[in-house]
Amino acid sequence: MSMPSPAPASRRYGPAIARWKLPAVRVRQEGGVIAVEQRVPARVSNISVSTTSNDSGHVRTVRTYYFESGLGSDSRLPLVRERLTVPASIAGREQVEQAVKAAVSSYDLGTAAPGKQWGPGMGSRLAMVGFGAFFSLLSFSFVIMTIPLMRMEEETQGRSFVFDSPVLLLPAGFTILGVLIMVIGLRSAWILRTPDFVAEEQWQLLRSVLTRMTGQQPGSSRPLDVEAGLRPDLITRPSSETRRRGVTLDGRMGPAWPDAYSVTKTVRRGRLKVLLTSSLIIVILGFFYVFSGGGAGLNTGRVISVILVGTGMVGLALMPSLQACDRLLATYPTQVPGEDAPRRIGLRDVDIDNLPGWCASRLRQDYWNAAASGFWVLCAAGGVLLFIERSSEHSTDASDASAVSALFLSVPVYIGLTMLAVATTVVVSVVWARNRDAGRRRLVGLA
Repeated sequence: MSMPSPAPASRRYGPAIARWKLPAVRVRQEGGVIAVEQRVPARVSNISVSTTSNDSGHVRTVRTYYFESGLGSDSRLPLVRERLTVPASIAGREQVEQAVKAAVSSYDLGTAAPGKQWGPGMGSRLAMVGFGAFFSLLSFSFVIMTIPLMRMEEETQGRSFVFDSPVLLLPAGFTILGVLIMVIGLRSAWILRTPDFVAEEQWQLLRSVLTRMTGQQPGSSRPLDVEAGLRPDLITRPSSETRRRGVTLDGRMGPAWPDAYSVTKTVRRGRLKVLLTSSLIIVILGFFYVFSGGGAGLNTGRVISVILVGTGMVGLALMPSLQACDRLLATYPTQVPGEDAPRRIGLRDVDIDNLPGWCASRLRQDYWNAAASGFWVLCAAGGVLLFIERSSEHSTDASDASAVSALFLSVPVYIGLTMLAVATTVVVSVVWARNRDAGRRRLVGLA
């Protein structure tokens, strides 16, 4: 019998880990399958980077990490809910639940350094709770102090006091917003009470218990387990389809491409994004139409500028969601989740069997970028037209005004030139994409 590997220093020294930090385990039955759910550490699937600058010119970069999940959308928490599944014909729900409770109750959490006894990101979640509590308390205090003053003012004027005044509704809304921020922070902090190594050890413990009980590997929804060749989830993948991996041109193992269920989930999520983005665009356009008075105060040039810029911005806003619905792009992504950051897939990282599909996916992505370039041209044309008009309106010199007016072409000519520029840009981008695809294929011997 082999000796267990030594525990890291963070597990050998420090106070004992409290049992209330154990991740919750839920046992339920779905048809002929028993599912055991628990939160486990996840890999980074994407990193969103935003940059802001203050008045002094100091630039601040904020990175938001998204973690992959086998059951739903990517999460901003490093511990995501996954499940192990076994056939109900082999083990009943009560039997599985008793075995899980016995295993968890006998699990020794051990000790760890104080800084390692929480999940990653606990500090930011506690700061979120403090901000929400302070914000809601400040807004509620304003409401409490304002009500007596407003009541006295209404009584001196002989009117009855009502609580639907806009002066009260705004801070009351801020109070509710602060409470929501605090509740979300508390929920995240409660999830992150579990150290990631404790969640991993308990997950492996549950796996071994179910294996001994059923005499076979349990299915797992965790992408990391599926990529390792273990049995996939019995609910979402009843045919036990595993992720395929091949050998690259230089003899390395290629990436684990998404299976049919993962591709379908990605496409479905993309369609939902299209629906939400379209709804938001309709709401924004509705507000713009109402507050602009239906465009009654706009001349012909301004209307054309608004149409060009609006069409370009709507197209650019919908483009990422439409790309997410592309099944070919979902089948051959440009990056896969990694431990600390997503791992990009280059041409040399693709296995031989999937090189044609990967090249076709990159060509499709270049086509999408070509379409996006046309929308950028529309935005630029609308901005140029608006600049010419404003320069003509604010010009005081008659000669300058006439020179600027000479540059202002008639509306049909300007629209024609814009369409010509859009078509030229798209055609050039498509030709460039095809030449790039031909170069990739020649590089790997597919041409």
